[in-house]
Amino acid sequence: MEVMSDVGQILDFEEGIIRYLGGELDTGCHFVVSFDDGFESALQVKACMPVEPCYFVNGRPILEGQTTKFWRSLVSKYRRSMERNDELSIVIENLKFFSKDELVAREKLEASTLTLGSHTYDHFDLNSRNISFLNEQIVEDNRKLSRSLNRTIKYFSFPFGKLDKRSVVSDAIVRKEFSMSFGCFGGVNCGRLDNREFLRIGVHNESKSDFIRLLSVQWERG
Repeated sequence: MEVMSDVGQILDFEEGIIRYLGGELDTGCHFVVSFDDGFESALQVKACMPVEPCYFVNGRPILEGQTTKFWRSLVSKYRRSMERNDELSIVIENLKFFSKDELVAREKLEASTLTLGSHTYDHFDLNSRNISFLNEQIVEDNRKLSRSLNRTIKYFSFPFGKLDKRSVVSDAIVRKEFSMSFGCFGGVNCGRLDNREFLRIGVHNESKSDFIRLLSVQWERG
């Protein structure tokens, strides 16, 4: 957050999206912040943040209350790092998803509604052409979440974030179901958005110089 404040302006998530789409942020450097997966730790750091982020949540822990189960698909995402780092392994094995009750309690405490996005039901790889599977993970999950939390969820974040973890079919379903989608394969948003998708930089405790370098790289989808 300190680095972002040094090099630009940090905005509330929804304010930044609206202003960007309205052409108000064509000059300067502006940031919005989001957290994927719906981990309890993301709610805990909110008090330290000067802005309102977006939480992209998986449906299963919210809808079924399975907040202590760290799914195999997510563990595999970090397995190589876990094998190299015992401390990281302990942290990951103890990660906990926040529940619907915790979410509601936080909103009552702050007298405000948190900005939420969908991140599929199970955080599975979406590089599939199986329409039934994709509808279950994307469409049904979003509609169940929306009903359960009594709100419209407009944003979607692709699990794993990378282009090889999605298909043209999943892309099409997401574009039909959501106002905006978010990848995580790098890049800075400049001008026109292709297919209503925002680029994001995944931040994983980089040094200040590495983070600034990421801001200077403009990735292309090809």
